[in-house]
Amino acid sequence: KIDQYWHNSGPCGLIIRTALRTLQFTFAIITAALYGIDLTHSTATSAPAGSEWIYAEVVAALSAITCIVHCFATVTRVGWCTWDFVLFVLWMAQTGVFGNIYVKKDIEGDYVQATESLGRMRAGVWIGLVCMALWLATFVLGVGWCCRTRK
Repeated sequence: KIDQYWHNSGPCGLIIRTALRTLQFTFAIITAALYGIDLTHSTATSAPAGSEWIYAEVVAALSAITCIVHCFATVTRVGWCTWDFVLFVLWMAQTGVFGNIYVKKDIEGDYVQATESLGRMRAGVWIGLVCMALWLATFVLGVGWCCRTRK
């Protein structure tokens, strides 16, 4: 039975998953705040919101909701590993888009005008990179725990 492939105790179990989910939630909220500031600025100036910023907010929201579900329900299905991988890919795309825009030296004029702080956007890229690594870690650990327990 697939439910028997998972375990909740021990140093490689509940404690590590809880720590990773807490970090994922924290960084998702930070990301939502970083990009939300520019969306608020766009609204205040009646400028159209950039699709990149909306995408970043959606990825942060999906991540935060996933972490909340993991806090209130013991998730013991292999399908959640797949969802962790999907979120990893979403974070990878988000980090790639903003990294391509804000990490280079010469930033296009539209993107300079789209934000109130280039430093905040550059910090957002690095936070996105951390989020991407955290979601990859939960995916790899989930698959590893599943395979190890199956043996």
